[in-house]
Amino acid sequence: MTIPTPRIAGCHTANFRVLRLATCPAVLVECGYLSNRSEGNQARDWEYRELLADRIAEAIVEQRYGSGVYHGSQEVTATIAAAGNTDCITPDAAHH
Repeated sequence: MTIPTPRIAGCHTANFRVLRLATCPAVLVECGYLSNRSEGNQARDWEYRELLADRIAEAIVEQRYGSGVYHGSQEVTATIAAAGNTDCITPDAAHH
């Protein structure tokens, strides 16, 4: 299971209530469109959601504390290693 290279549309700001009323630091991440058949199918896949969550956590931790600090769950790491696919987002690529 891999996460395809992202289509980065830039960083946007908006006055979203979920962010405005947050009582702690918050980030809103758009991970795809359920109305898109391909992305909707990916959203149904448990491994894809776990990998996506792991990559989001990694990006947040490394943005805050620096590269090499984050150590993902062993289950997600094993899934990536078993897939042996190199088109997925690597830790370095997740920051760009």
